[in-house]
Amino acid sequence: GGHKVEVCPRSTITTFGASICVKEDDGCWTNIPVGIQLMTGYERSSDGRAAYFTAPHGGLDIDIRGPLIGKNSRCSMQFYVAIDGLCAFHSNHDADAPWLEKMPLSEVYTSEQAVRAIRMAGLVGVVFNSIGTDMDLPFGGYGVLGVCNDSAALIDFALRGETNAYPLVSTGRYLGHIVHSMVNLKKKLQDNPHVEEHLVKDLECLIGAASNIDSDIHSSPIAVSSAARRYLATYPKAVFRLSGESRDILKEMAAIHEEHAEYQMW
Repeated sequence: GGHKVEVCPRSTITTFGASICVKEDDGCWTNIPVGIQLMTGYERSSDGRAAYFTAPHGGLDIDIRGPLIGKNSRCSMQFYVAIDGLCAFHSNHDADAPWLEKMPLSEVYTSEQAVRAIRMAGLVGVVFNSIGTDMDLPFGGYGVLGVCNDSAALIDFALRGETNAYPLVSTGRYLGHIVHSMVNLKKKLQDNPHVEEHLVKDLECLIGAASNIDSDIHSSPIAVSSAARRYLATYPKAVFRLSGESRDILKEMAAIHEEHAEYQMW
């Protein structure tokens, strides 16, 4: 029989493999949600209340089922740049906590999109790993080139023209290096007679994505609408009370900006 491949960008709260639970008087266990709260850079105008986000882990989920995939006929991988600097296909595993839930950041890709996404992942891996090596970056470029979310968001943006991932933290300087490296790679592929045209086209889409993708490094009024939209998609459920308050703050500030952005500047 054939194989089924499912590809979708997803995000969850990162616990770095740790979980906490307490034993109740009746002998049962209660799980305690844990997470790292970081400031978004946005705050409510009326009272100065800051909006926070819980550090996420995101990647491009790839689930393969079929007779050639081991004993249980299933292989689960995730593409992202890891904290050790390797941008590649990793084992897709998370801490086993009942309150943790993976949130899809788009519809499951069509078959055509899935093939293109995996092809793009290979290209992104080549570019990120080459820059990290050539520039001798700390942690292989993890952080300055982006974190796990960014490597998958770049592919999603190239495929769909938008991404729902939050936060996006690739730094401007190194996004420039990503674009430059992709342009150079495109020239090499075009000079190779054995490279098929669709691979060059996918790389062009990635160049466009890297040139236009949003950034949450610098919080500003013009960026709050995009940040709010992506925040709500990445955190649709408020595991922490602070997350629920932050959702409300971002929605309020986005509405204020959208109202004022209509004013003429000349």
